[in-house]
Amino acid sequence: MFYWIDWEFWSWKTSLAVYFSKKINKDKNAIILSNIKLDPELFPNYFFFDDQELLTMFRTDNFINDLERIIYQKKWKWSLPKRQRNKFTDTYIFFDESNAVLNNREWKNFDKAFKYYLNQPRKNFEEIYLIWADWDSNEKSFKKFVKWWFYVLPLFDLPYLKNIWIVRRRQKDDFWNTKELAYKTKNDYWIIVTEYIPVDVYHEWFYKPLVWDYYDDLHKNIPDEKKLQINYKFLDKYLKIKPEFKKVIKEHYPEIHKKIN
Repeated sequence: MFYWIDWEFWSWKTSLAVYFSKKINKDKNAIILSNIKLDPELFPNYFFFDDQELLTMFRTDNFINDLERIIYQKKWKWSLPKRQRNKFTDTYIFFDESNAVLNNREWKNFDKAFKYYLNQPRKNFEEIYLIWADWDSNEKSFKKFVKWWFYVLPLFDLPYLKNIWIVRRRQKDDFWNTKELAYKTKNDYWIIVTEYIPVDVYHEWFYKPLVWDYYDDLHKNIPDEKKLQINYKFLDKYLKIKPEFKKVIKEHYPEIHKKIN
């Protein structure tokens, strides 16, 4: 199943994903795969992967599912296999800043194998959560599989109460607007008319500060292979202000350290 966590920038979408992860973490038969930096001691069944490894993680999880199909298949007198479905691993994939990898302009350069896995999350016992503010910039091959779109709103813009967040979910139509359901009713003149109600419902609520210690909210998703092609004149000026950082550069970026000495 596909889900989308969207809303405006700085609307704590990642916090909602971590809240969902906390609930999933109670299930010992589940694993969490994510490019969100969760605390591994608090999430023993969690595995972190880099942005560009999304397809690799799909392939790995598919392989694990293939193994479990062999192990958890009972002998059956009929031709169709009988599998112990309750023993299969449930996989939850949380992919933050999804536009960094799944955007429209780059999709034509992607491995077509992506589509093989996008079509079959149910068969691999997967639930996939994509996280991004501007859903329209993401590749439509992902968007068309989304069942529910999650977003959060503060209860009230008041001290303490503004940290209580209401989780809502909605469905979208073919034009990516909130889907509406038609129903018959009578107007003030007792004439039967068609009215529409949006498929936008309350899901649950959570207290935002309770998830802050579970993940690194400043972890950056920047899969730029050329990110070390920097301006050395500006760096030199910066190091004159904070010369103590030369030691850090020497330890972590020796190739850059050679160029500044």
